[in-house]
Amino acid sequence: MKPTPTIRVWLGGSFDPVHVGHVAMLQHVHQRLRQAVPDLPIVTSFLPTAGSPLKASPTANAHRLAMLQLVLAKIPYLTLDDSEIHQPPPVYTINTLITFAKRYPNDIRIFVLGDDSASNLARWRRGDELLDWANLWIMARAGQNDAATPSIDKALRQFFSPQQNIIAEQTLDLINTHKNLILIDDFMPPTTASRDIRAWLADLGQANLAPTDHAMSRDVLLTNLHNALPPAVLAYIRQHNLYGVNCNLPTHLL
Repeated sequence: MKPTPTIRVWLGGSFDPVHVGHVAMLQHVHQRLRQAVPDLPIVTSFLPTAGSPLKASPTANAHRLAMLQLVLAKIPYLTLDDSEIHQPPPVYTINTLITFAKRYPNDIRIFVLGDDSASNLARWRRGDELLDWANLWIMARAGQNDAATPSIDKALRQFFSPQQNIIAEQTLDLINTHKNLILIDDFMPPTTASRDIRAWLADLGQANLAPTDHAMSRDVLLTNLHNALPPAVLAYIRQHNLYGVNCNLPTHLL
């Protein structure tokens, strides 16, 4: 008798900082899989990278890991996979997925992508080979309508294999077939980008952001930050003076 496979899910990224959009994506995938296959074990993991070849150097590993651990403390069914973060950058996803295929040959492997990342796979190292090593779960972004989905579908078919049916019709297709497939999910996580959060934090930390002259700007920034970041992560950023935030900023302002 074959051992029961584990479903292994990874959401890769810099998580600089981890925000509510990241959390919502991974929670959604886990919950949808749990509904589809309630009896199979599922390991759903953040996969922080040491550094993407397409982005600037991220914040120190220790800080990014600490912020992720604060999120995991509140959501115990999510986990952390540190396979990439201790590697010398640049780190390439294709190498990681090959390693996972060798490490977990009998398990169902799923790599989660936002459709913004999926649309840029041609820029990735051997991006056209990702599907050889894992299923891909493509997540829509807020602000895009359903009309965008067919174009994503068509682009992915052309990029990976125009002659083969690679698009999954439902979640169970990723579990019950012997080939890797792409699931295009119409779930839209909160509109949040780490680069915007870093910019808001830097603006808030500027010494000349005085309440008398910039009260509306400060209010907008604070609203944006409270909507975008888990409270414990925002508190950690202030405590450690990250992203240009002044640690002397009064607590009530964060």
